Amino acid sequence: MKRLKQRYGVDVDMSEPKVPYRETLKAVVKDAEYKHKKQSGGHGQYGHVHLRLEPLKRGQGFEFLDESLAASCRASSSLPWRKASLRR
Repeated sequence: MKRLKQRYGVDVDMSEPKVPYRETLKAVVKDAEYKHKKQSGGHGQYGHVHLRLEPLKRGQGFEFLDESLAASCRASSSLPWRKASLRR
């Protein structure tokens, strides 16, 4: 802090960093729906998602169950990015 003041003439206030807290699911969400449509020339993108969320006991973490209807959605190559997007 002394160097910042000497070199640049800037006062700096130091404080404890704020840690963002993650939300905890408290009730069942039966059907959240989202449609993604993007057409920008050439092949477009389309996705239709139905999502059901249920809370687990504290400390159990995260459980992902795939109940996809389309065979293309059940491809093992798409599973990791689907799990990662739900964790965010």
